[in-house]
Amino acid sequence: MDLRTIVSLEVYYSVQPTSDCQQRDADDLEKPSPGTRFAREYDAEGNPKLNTIDWEKLSVHEPDRVAAWILYLHKNECTCEALAFLPILYKTMNYGGSRPPQWAAFSKAALPCVLMDIACEDDMFQERSCDEAFKTLNYGIKIVSLLGFCTLTLCKGILSEDDRLCKAGILSKRDRFMKAMWKRRHLIQLESDIIEPDHAFSDFITLPYPAHSCVGQILVLSKDDETQLVPLSSFASHFLLFYFAYDTLRSNTMGTIGLLHGMVSQTERPAIKDWVNAHLEMTQSDETYVPLLMAKICDTLRNESIVGMDAYALTSVCAKLIFWRPDVFAAVDLPEGFGLVPSLTAHCHRQTCSSTPEIVRDVQVIVMEMMRVAVKSSVGGAVSKQLTQYAGPLNYIAILAPYLVLAVKENLPADLNTAYVVLNRIQSPIVERGHRTGDRELAAEFPEQQRTTERIWHDILKDLVAIRATNDQQRELKKTALHVWRSYGSLLNLRDGANVVTMRNKPSNPSSNSCRSSSANINILGPWAFQVKGDPDPCTVDWKKVVSDEPDHVASWLLYLHESQDKAATELLLALHSAFGGRSGETPGSHIRPLQRVAFRRTVLPCILMEIASEKGMVPIPYCNNTFKTLEYSTLIFNVCALSLEVLDDEMSTEDSQACRTSINKRRESFCEALWLARQHLQLNRKSKLVNDLSTYALRCVMLLLGGTSWLSKYHDRTEPAESKPSLVSFTSVEQHVILYYWAYTANADLFVGGIPLVWSLMVESTKVETECVGESYTKEHIERSDAKYLPRLIAQFSRALRRDVFHTVGTSGQLVGVCTQFMNFTPEVLGVELPKGVMGLVPSLMLHMHRRRCTSSPRSKSNDNVSGEQDASILLGIQSLCSELARSPFKDKIIAELARYAGKLNFVAFLLPYMVEAVERNSSNSFYAAAVILRYVFQPIHEAICPERQCLGRCVPEYADLRRTTAKIWHDTLKSLLNVKPKDEEHHELKEDGLRIWRQAG
Repeated sequence: MDLRTIVSLEVYYSVQPTSDCQQRDADDLEKPSPGTRFAREYDAEGNPKLNTIDWEKLSVHEPDRVAAWILYLHKNECTCEALAFLPILYKTMNYGGSRPPQWAAFSKAALPCVLMDIACEDDMFQERSCDEAFKTLNYGIKIVSLLGFCTLTLCKGILSEDDRLCKAGILSKRDRFMKAMWKRRHLIQLESDIIEPDHAFSDFITLPYPAHSCVGQILVLSKDDETQLVPLSSFASHFLLFYFAYDTLRSNTMGTIGLLHGMVSQTERPAIKDWVNAHLEMTQSDETYVPLLMAKICDTLRNESIVGMDAYALTSVCAKLIFWRPDVFAAVDLPEGFGLVPSLTAHCHRQTCSSTPEIVRDVQVIVMEMMRVAVKSSVGGAVSKQLTQYAGPLNYIAILAPYLVLAVKENLPADLNTAYVVLNRIQSPIVERGHRTGDRELAAEFPEQQRTTERIWHDILKDLVAIRATNDQQRELKKTALHVWRSYGSLLNLRDGANVVTMRNKPSNPSSNSCRSSSANINILGPWAFQVKGDPDPCTVDWKKVVSDEPDHVASWLLYLHESQDKAATELLLALHSAFGGRSGETPGSHIRPLQRVAFRRTVLPCILMEIASEKGMVPIPYCNNTFKTLEYSTLIFNVCALSLEVLDDEMSTEDSQACRTSINKRRESFCEALWLARQHLQLNRKSKLVNDLSTYALRCVMLLLGGTSWLSKYHDRTEPAESKPSLVSFTSVEQHVILYYWAYTANADLFVGGIPLVWSLMVESTKVETECVGESYTKEHIERSDAKYLPRLIAQFSRALRRDVFHTVGTSGQLVGVCTQFMNFTPEVLGVELPKGVMGLVPSLMLHMHRRRCTSSPRSKSNDNVSGEQDASILLGIQSLCSELARSPFKDKIIAELARYAGKLNFVAFLLPYMVEAVERNSSNSFYAAAVILRYVFQPIHEAICPERQCLGRCVPEYADLRRTTAKIWHDTLKSLLNVKPKDEEHHELKEDGLRIWRQAG
């Protein structure tokens, strides 16, 4: 709602001041005046003569005096000078949409508050008949127009301290201003009669447009603070709705509706009811207002440009009027085809074609509720007549039918009741005709309704049949919906059944009734569809041709075969697996993008696979008695599911992909819950290749589901640090833990590497902080949820990951060390886990990993005062965590023994010493003592093993010969490096001496 410049329109009510007003006696003026250097003449006291002031130069070069001059002219009622000064000031403030250079001075002088105070005076906006009045309508319009520029400027950019003070002043006076504008609402009606359609209420020429701009911008200013929100009961909402009814500019309409929707959406239901009744009471004197308002609403509903959130806002505002006073708003009689029912029907159809599925769903729900309320009100007869009149020509049944299906699918009895009430009114003429004539063949009597219903009747019936009820209430809803829908179809001679031919060597031709009205839904062919004579035997179907030539039927066939427990389901899955380019033992990303992927997304094939995979018993024990849900079948389901999710994630920008992703996210939690409940099968049957394969495919599915975008590009690409990855959405507890559990059992190299960054992200997500306690809640809950047999497996997998050289980049190394150290810090029992004999424990594995990182890191920046550069952040994290555990862990002796056992063989001294030396060089005491503590514990077993009388000889016992050998190689060089350090101060000198003492003692 940008403010406009002055337009060349004749001022309808402009009044030129009389000669008496122009020449006021100078003695009557208040002295002294604000002063200016841009006057040609001054009186004896040095005050400028008003008729000699150059107002343009004053507004440009003396902006700090503008507010004072406006107050001076207003208080002294200097009509001629005020009407000359204000238009010039308007031009100065109109700086092409940007803040004028003079704004800082205007703000400091509180110009917006001065203008609002003037606009709120009781005797402002006097009618043009008051020829000698100063506060005329013409004068008030200019004041409000300038105020509009000020409020618009405050809505933009960063506010200074003066701006914030002005904003606070405006908000404190807003109620008075809203009331003043509401009192002048008759001018909106007056001016709408003289302004042509699609022209604005001109700024600075008429009052409504600048008043509307001010009201809207004050609402925007109020949103910054929840305590300052303008309530719906204020005059602002009434003014906006009244303005909407008379506004002639289409492009400005939705701005007004958006403001109203914002106020309505933050208000409780009882207050909305009071607001609707109050608005009718305040406008009851104008008999033409309500019909004009409904005509404007219906006209806007039919506007082809209204889609998306604009459509939702408009529907919501309209609904509030219909819900609370249907006897008034639904009773308005508008011309044929322009009433409420046809306008809402056209509006709904447009959203189905042009808006997102979420908007479509929300709009349909609101429209159906409006229809239910309207048909049950005192004007229900007239509304029902419109419903029956337009049900066929405008295809209203295409709106009602998906709503009926969703009511059952989402187990919403109230929505089902709404659908029944509306459908009952639609079919009432057919029922009455049948009762009156006794004729049951009525399709010919209602050709348009029969034609539009026939298009979708079978598909809706299939959708209802395919719904799997989870409780008694939903089963009853499904039964009722099927009865209602079949009864309606029977009135139009429609019966159950479908003709589907899919034979080997012969392409299938789905019946004409199988075309869907909405591409976002699944074409479900339930069990009943295959009982019709001539339907194919699944054993005779060429499934490869079904996948390649009839991809729209694949999801339907798969669900049917699974529910029927037909062995042909395996053949169909193998054909799908081949279409995706899957191969036995394939690596992530080896899939191809089949040409049929659009149809797979449109029919939500990944969701079907996820629902099947989530069923109880889909992760069976090997050699179980279930002859259908075998381990081979389950493994194939998870494999194809993972491939379908990968293909989906490759094209997330398409509308079908986004709709499919929305459906997938709704099933994500139940899918992960099913995997969590089946986790123990991994422990019991880990030697089974099929179990390992199933675990791999399940983990890949979870990574795709939780990653949000293609995990291949997000996690498998190891060239970017974790900080560059997009943030994840919030997940439930089960979703956060199932991925780590399955990762602990995977043998797949790519998933082994790709899972760690996601686990780390989930740790961060669990607390929303980035400190050393980032994973406290995650690690503790994970251990509590798991069983005793799982913990050794997890620690062994961590140790294996630390010893492998695949975690070599900055990002993956830091994430791996971060995950391990979080478990060490917050679940100390992991350090006491007994691993199989000969398996390196977590602590030496961590030291080995840091040793490798030390060798492969690029040179560190000498300008950094920290012990390590960015490349060695993971090493520093590991050292500090290990030092902390050595100080407080109940398994301290075990850790020390492990350190001593591997210190010589893995040359830990060569890894620790550079850190200690660099810490001394950079005077970093924290890092120095962290490394020194670990070094002391590395040598502690040697000191304890040497006999007291032999300590002076410095000889080492035989079992620590490797440590002596590796230390001897670098001992003198390290001592020399420490001696060469030049301390900068006393503290630095003490740190150097500590380093020399510790190293000499070790030597």
